[in-house]
Amino acid sequence: MSITKIAKDLGVHPSTVSRALSGKSGVSDKLRKKIIEYAEQIGFYPDARASSLRRKGKTGTLGIVVPDVGNPFYAEAIKSMEDVFYSHNFNFFLCVSDENPDKENFHLKNLISHRVDGIIAAPTLDKKTETFYKKIAELKKPIVFFDRYIPSLDIPYVVTNNKNGIIKLLKYLLKLGHKTLGIVSLSPESITGKIRLESALEFSKKFEIEIKPNWIQGFDSTQESGYLSMKKILQLKNKPSAVLILNDLTTLGALKAIKEMKVKIPNDISIVSFDDTFWNQIFDPPITCVKQEPKEMGILAAKMLINLLNHKNNLNKRIYLETKLIIRNSVKKLL
Repeated sequence: MSITKIAKDLGVHPSTVSRALSGKSGVSDKLRKKIIEYAEQIGFYPDARASSLRRKGKTGTLGIVVPDVGNPFYAEAIKSMEDVFYSHNFNFFLCVSDENPDKENFHLKNLISHRVDGIIAAPTLDKKTETFYKKIAELKKPIVFFDRYIPSLDIPYVVTNNKNGIIKLLKYLLKLGHKTLGIVSLSPESITGKIRLESALEFSKKFEIEIKPNWIQGFDSTQESGYLSMKKILQLKNKPSAVLILNDLTTLGALKAIKEMKVKIPNDISIVSFDDTFWNQIFDPPITCVKQEPKEMGILAAKMLINLLNHKNNLNKRIYLETKLIIRNSVKKLL
């Protein structure tokens, strides 16, 4: 079975069939649909390797690298990227780093060896990973970072304005009279966690909110870290009046600890978190938070990569998305 056979059966030129099957312009939607349906009916699928040669070495595949597909934030971002890639006739490889720089570098090497046309990544903050991304960029391979970035590299990114999100939460706590704060922090390999923690420490001083060293707990971005960290804070004799949790998965673990220890929110302790997943909404009481926009982030990152592949290099390469404060019932009014 061949393109020539399809063209003969449908009474069109072979180049028309080729354009229709490869997603190129110059074919009406009606005719494209007819050609694709007929090709599927007779069991014809274009050879990807041959298509790659015709595209002058382009494979029509992209790579996505994330730390955790179980995190709802990344799951939603990946889905929106897939929608954009599909509309532009790109396939993609999905790789999970598990916050492990060695595993991330392993995946990056595989993506390069598979000749992907470009890469979207939420990178770990590690010297080895930084060096490898720098090498990829030097190969002129288009890369876009999302959610996280590496400050030393001139690589385009789409991220949340984490500093402003932290400020919104601190101002809200201050407005309700809270002057002591605990923090459930994130992985030191995450630039996102680093920025959120540094912002909380910086602006708590400006707002005269006390944060004692033993009120900061956390070792990574997992449920387990949230669970163990919240237990440590709740077991302290001198506890803060409120706790700020720096991401969604650690929030889930922290809420589990609160429930197990029969601590009442907000009467016993007030809780605010960064990001708004469904468990924030269904917990009793629902949790006050700042909401990120993973869907919009995924769309913008995917479109940015497509633009780079099309050599549109004069566009905004630094995009910061604002958060929205969602006020619920997890903070006690002390004033």
